[in-house]
Amino acid sequence: MDAIQIYWNNSVDFAHFVGAYMQKGSLDLLEGNINQDTIGVLLVLGGILLVLLLIIISMFKRSKPVERPVDMMASLTMQSVINSAPTDVSAYGSEDGAGTGEPDLKTIEADMKAVKELYTAGRINADLYISESRNLYEAAKALYSR
Repeated sequence: MDAIQIYWNNSVDFAHFVGAYMQKGSLDLLEGNINQDTIGVLLVLGGILLVLLLIIISMFKRSKPVERPVDMMASLTMQSVINSAPTDVSAYGSEDGAGTGEPDLKTIEADMKAVKELYTAGRINADLYISESRNLYEAAKALYSR
């Protein structure tokens, strides 16, 4: 119990010292006397005001709402990538509907976009993404060179 009383007395003495120092510095400042003591008082008061201002601002700062992650696989289809009507499987890649079985540039581009979306969503790893991109690039290059 004596230790608590000693600690309390020391804290009160320190508070009285700081209060007297601040009062003397404040009175000197109001009188127009600027010296080292008044500059110290100004720095202490400025620091206290800055800390209080930051605390008040942080209390009123709004937090951003947390956005739920979107499941990419639920909405990822070839139709959502190219935004067009479904194509016939027998005429895959041919604009005239001859059914050559080879993809055209539009479907290759859609496949590349789909692979990229799968990779950015984290559904496939980098090796598979690179491999599929190279295969699609080679198919487009062969189709374009005809």
